[in-house]
Amino acid sequence: MKWWGLILGALVVASAGLLNGGPAGAQTGQTDQAAQTGTPTPPAAAPAPLKAAGGGAVKSIDQQVQDVLKTCAGCHGVGAANTTPTRPDIAGQKAEYIRRQLWAFKGQAAQSRKNSVMQHTLSNVPENLFAPLARKIAQLSCVGEPAKGPLAAAKKPPLKEPLPRPQAAGTCAVCHGANGIGVQQQVPNLAGQKRAYLRRQLLLIREAAWGALPREGEAWRKHPILAERIARFKISDIDALAGYYASLDCRGDILK
Repeated sequence: MKWWGLILGALVVASAGLLNGGPAGAQTGQTDQAAQTGTPTPPAAAPAPLKAAGGGAVKSIDQQVQDVLKTCAGCHGVGAANTTPTRPDIAGQKAEYIRRQLWAFKGQAAQSRKNSVMQHTLSNVPENLFAPLARKIAQLSCVGEPAKGPLAAAKKPPLKEPLPRPQAAGTCAVCHGANGIGVQQQVPNLAGQKRAYLRRQLLLIREAAWGALPREGEAWRKHPILAERIARFKISDIDALAGYYASLDCRGDILK
């Protein structure tokens, strides 16, 4: 009779767990994640792992990330460091910032971003890859892929002599750091970024703050915090800021 009592008690406990939706804490994980990151996470289950071409073995998360990086290389360059002036370098960028931007391009963030190329590309990327993809990009060298062959032992590129710091950079340093390296994980690094890209993004935010109409096929960038500050900048200020941050070393070193 003692054993029957123990078995009956165990069945009662198990039934209560099933009625409440499973083990304790199983339904709170997504809520905790959203609270920590500040970006909403859909309640739907993560997509199933992709199968290799030809119906082979299921690909690991790392293999899927490598596949996505090959697609990214089409615009952002091999190693996520490109030579196109109007496209941003993302190698070595803050992982949390990248993750949030992926959600923004996906239309799942409060401040969504519009870009037809990014939206088309991300339509084929499972959302459960956003975080590991962002971490992988953040681990890449911001000065490009390591040299191969006879140049493999070459030292890293020397520091660049930065341009004189413009007065307007004092406002930017509050969030983006004195050396252009973001002070928080969700704040992007500006040091070493493409001048043309920086200039265009600053202008897009400035014009959006003024309520100007975007050009055909282009969407303004809306950013409440930046808009309040950049709206007062002159074009000459924006030119100086873009040139200054582009001249800084992306690794955060400061020449004295």
